[in-house]
Amino acid sequence: MQRRAGVVVRVRLFASLREAFGTSEIDVILHENTFEYLIKELNKAVRSKDQVLDVDRLLVAVNEEIISHSKLRELKFKSGDLIDLMPLPSGG
Repeated sequence: MQRRAGVVVRVRLFASLREAFGTSEIDVILHENTFEYLIKELNKAVRSKDQVLDVDRLLVAVNEEIISHSKLRELKFKSGDLIDLMPLPSGG
């Protein structure tokens, strides 16, 4: 039985995420084309093991279109999609 190659997406990382991963872009092979699977794979790749991606504190865009948090579970990726992950602004 042959295993499917999966969907390949490019993830661009901004601000503290860039430091946590040690890069500003990463290609990810998704064997399930869901946002949940993407986050699981990224959490495996993060350099700083004490930093876990908190979906509630991320701004997410797919192909330069911002996605509301309520729609994240519905996302289905295709090869070549560009996903931007940015920490939400904080401060006082």
